[in-house]
Amino acid sequence: MSEDATARVKRRLAAILFAGYSRLLPGDEAGSFAGLTLLRTEIIEPQVSKFGGHLISWTSDEVLVEFESVVEAVRCAAALREAVSRFNQAQVPDRRVALRVGINLDDIIVADDDVFGDGVNVAARLEALAEPGSIYVSEIVRDRVAGKVDSEFVDLGPKNLKNISEPIRVYRVGTDVATQSVALGRANAAPLSSSGRLDDRRAIAVLPFVNFGDDPEQEYLADGVTEDIISMLAGWRAFPVIARDSTFTFKGKAVDIKKVGEQLGAPYIVEGSVRKSGHGVRITAQLIRADTGHHIMAERFDRELTDLFELQDEITRIIAGALEPELMTSMESRAAVASPTRPWPADRVELWSTETLIPYANNPRLHSAADIEKIVASILKWGWTNPVLVDEQGVLIAGHGRVAAAGRLGLKSIPVIVARGWSEEEKQAYRLADNELAARGSWDLDLLRSELRDLKFGGFDLDLIGFEPDRLDEILKGLGSSGLSDPDSVPDVPDQPVTRPGDIWRLGDHRVGCGDSTNAADVKSVLAGAQPQLMVSDPPYGVGYDPSWRARLRVSSGKLAQGTVVNDDRADWRQAYALFTGDVAYVWHGALHGDVVGGDLTACGFELRAQIVWAKPHFTLGRGHYHWRHETCWYAVREGKPGHWQGGRKQTTVSEIANNNPFGNRQREQSWGHATQKPVECMRRPIVNNSRPGELVYDPLGSHTTRGGGNPPRGLGVKVSGEKWALGALPEISIGTAMVTSGPMAVI
Repeated sequence: MSEDATARVKRRLAAILFAGYSRLLPGDEAGSFAGLTLLRTEIIEPQVSKFGGHLISWTSDEVLVEFESVVEAVRCAAALREAVSRFNQAQVPDRRVALRVGINLDDIIVADDDVFGDGVNVAARLEALAEPGSIYVSEIVRDRVAGKVDSEFVDLGPKNLKNISEPIRVYRVGTDVATQSVALGRANAAPLSSSGRLDDRRAIAVLPFVNFGDDPEQEYLADGVTEDIISMLAGWRAFPVIARDSTFTFKGKAVDIKKVGEQLGAPYIVEGSVRKSGHGVRITAQLIRADTGHHIMAERFDRELTDLFELQDEITRIIAGALEPELMTSMESRAAVASPTRPWPADRVELWSTETLIPYANNPRLHSAADIEKIVASILKWGWTNPVLVDEQGVLIAGHGRVAAAGRLGLKSIPVIVARGWSEEEKQAYRLADNELAARGSWDLDLLRSELRDLKFGGFDLDLIGFEPDRLDEILKGLGSSGLSDPDSVPDVPDQPVTRPGDIWRLGDHRVGCGDSTNAADVKSVLAGAQPQLMVSDPPYGVGYDPSWRARLRVSSGKLAQGTVVNDDRADWRQAYALFTGDVAYVWHGALHGDVVGGDLTACGFELRAQIVWAKPHFTLGRGHYHWRHETCWYAVREGKPGHWQGGRKQTTVSEIANNNPFGNRQREQSWGHATQKPVECMRRPIVNNSRPGELVYDPLGSHTTRGGGNPPRGLGVKVSGEKWALGALPEISIGTAMVTSGPMAVI
């Protein structure tokens, strides 16, 4: 290996997560690719970022992730499994996804942004070994995280992995208190006590169906049937269902039903078999009482493979129906507290075929095509959260819009609750009451705006909530400048705008003080009791820049800025920074005085986190040996305090931001008198990254921008320049806030 290649190769200890995801059943290739791509971008990448992982590589159906912390790797895997479970709930059966995860902790070889070695290979082999919906980890991972994560570990014994010299002991990550069915939708799993016994409800466990076919590759079919039945039974909610992770420990083993029932705390056991032949499939299913071993139900089903999902629905209904006589007794006794004559519809949720549901002919509630599309979007985002209400003949009482959305989504069956024993008048009246009672509610507009504001700031798609665009805009108008405002808007300037030290100006939500930002009394006056957490400022640089040299040497036509900056011989503004009590500071400065400004911030209790560079699209015409083409800004956070970071994680310390005076452009706008103006984006970006809409931002020393407009959140600042000064009529800034020029003005 060459010296260059050796230098590029490094070793380090890392936790490696290898995840594979694929459709459980074959289907449309284009749709499959699109769905899996959405899974990666909407679920996998956000979760990996949340737990501090680094995506090394990915293909259409697998990802390789590196973590510094093995605990975070396992937590991320559990979160992925939960998120995929929710994703599956909103999908039709042939679009559901199987997720498999393998995790290992070992030395890895790092070269050219890729990783290699047995540490990676073991994780990949564990993923290949894992069952759908499972997380497999090596023994070293189990040892490191045991007691640090809310999961149990099932010892699967030593396994010989391909191209790995020694057997690796493998563990499956189970769940702790909130057990769940993970492969095809979250089940209504029942928690076990330390003794293994359930509460007083009647639990059912579905053992893995046995593959009796000749092709071992069809094992996935038997597992898929088992998982579907677990998920569907859980939707009935009349009885708890033991989660897949618990029941699949018995896969491939001869079992004693009575002992299984005792171990799982389940009085009822379902077992069965699957045999595929050509395009047909035979499924047998038995429902057994664990304590006696007696069969409550035993059925055989012969179907075409194309009817598999309808068959699973049928098996589920037959199993639930066989349990009903005994279970309904206990359910009715609970419901009798509220109704001595009949059970509540919500006591049992059933899965009904959409073909059996009958719309009510005289339904007065209308749904437009746009209404249905909003419901469709909601189901795709959150899954099915509200069962429809029908009578015993399947006529809809409530949920016409949801049924229409189910048709648009191609769902064959949906959750249903049944109004048993209701009279025709009661059904007719409830159709009206269901809509009118919900419509009687009203919004607390202040709280509504606050909630919408938080969602919008977090990037959530507000269209999913259901408001019409005009109504949403009307609601959000109450936010005022607590959101981002137009950077090109210009405040109205009074005919004779004159101010003196001590004056406080209100410009919308902004407060501008005429005073000295190194004077505690002046600062206190403009803050008026507020405690902003963010300071963004562009003070005099201490460079003594005099732009008039261009006119003297006839370099310019006289249209460029001629004004100087008062106090530009000073870069040390420690007295002003000391009066800021917040947590985060951004301070622009001349590059040659970075040590002075950094020392000021450090002396005031800040920790320097980064130096941001604004790379200008053109150089600044000057008389030095080198033309300056960048300006710098310290990013600092008070020691021991949070950075209140709200921005994206892919930003760099170099900002390439255009301004309105590209060098050589003779058609550029005339400067407004200030020689060191900056684009608004230079100030906007720190504010967006480190504050939330509605929060205050403090600027003690002047932000010189090239465009007018109220920047994001509300601002506070102070300024002084002689005995009096006119807003919008000064060619200079000393100790001050925002931009004050002979034209547009921006105040932060």
